[in-house]
Amino acid sequence: MPYKEKDMEELANITVVDVYDTAAAIGKEFEALIDNYGTEAVTDLMPKVIRVLEQLEALANKNEKENNELADLRSALQRMEAEKMERAAERAKYEQELEQIEDTWKNDAKDLLQTVAKLQEENRRLHTMLEEKKVEKKEERKEAERKTEEEEIRIMTKLKETVDKQRDQLRALDRVNKQKTVDIEALQAQLERMAKVNTDLRRKTNHTTKQAKHLIEEKSDLQVQLQDKEQQIHKIQEMLKQQEVEHHAAPPPQTPDDDEVESLEQKLQMIGKMVIDLKDPNRPRFTLSELREVLLERNELKTRLIEVEEELGHYKPKEEDDADGDESPPPVQGPINKEPFEKLYPDYKESGIRKFFRRLLERLEPVENID
Repeated sequence: MPYKEKDMEELANITVVDVYDTAAAIGKEFEALIDNYGTEAVTDLMPKVIRVLEQLEALANKNEKENNELADLRSALQRMEAEKMERAAERAKYEQELEQIEDTWKNDAKDLLQTVAKLQEENRRLHTMLEEKKVEKKEERKEAERKTEEEEIRIMTKLKETVDKQRDQLRALDRVNKQKTVDIEALQAQLERMAKVNTDLRRKTNHTTKQAKHLIEEKSDLQVQLQDKEQQIHKIQEMLKQQEVEHHAAPPPQTPDDDEVESLEQKLQMIGKMVIDLKDPNRPRFTLSELREVLLERNELKTRLIEVEEELGHYKPKEEDDADGDESPPPVQGPINKEPFEKLYPDYKESGIRKFFRRLLERLEPVENID
């Protein structure tokens, strides 16, 4: 029985390192058996041993985790016990301080009661003194009220006299104000009459000014017309003199008729002007400003046409590439190599026990393949 308890304690304290040590020792034994008796002697036994060792490894891992958790719980328990002791000490300290505070409070209460008794006695004494002073003040107040009433009567009499004087002054000022109001109304009526007269005069002045401006404008127009006529007459006289000089051998000129004068005036008016035949199909029909506007509009339309052509060029479909360039390379043919085990199963983790027996398992694989 003690032996079993000892074994249980050892199993409870077993670690992964111990399991690995045992696995290493068993591996050496297997190697010795393989060297002595061949691989057939351990072919069936080795997987079972590996399985048992893997289970033992898992139990050791679990045991280590439980031991760690147990150690954490023990440390937490110790910490809680220490905190409990500290709290108990603090509580005892607080109770002691509370007792001291209670004693202090009782002493303070006694002192306060004594002070209250003294204050009550002082209050009664002051109350008695206050009553006495109230009686004295009441008599003084009556005397002061009597004096105040006499003073008020005297002041009221004086105020009444002052009010009567001020009332007389206000009546006199009221009469003066009424007279001033009458004068102001008369002046205002006179001012309104003057304003009306001024308005009439201003209207007449404006009318006269407009007439004068109109007459001045007419005078200016007449002067301009007169100057034009004088210039025309001067030109006609010069032309007549020139004709006299040219025809000095001819008989003396006669006084031109009115028709000739009118024809000369028409010729003078046509100087510097272009005559257009309305029946001519090639006659000019537009002014220079209209032609400029037409040319500007034509240039704007050309610019817009070029922009539209460029935009259409962007939307045209592109030419297809050659057929040889579009051909894709042929698919790869032939057997595909097998992917490694680590790549196919990335989440698989090999146990530590299998790592110890990897070399022995590799020695057993050829035998299994032969079978």
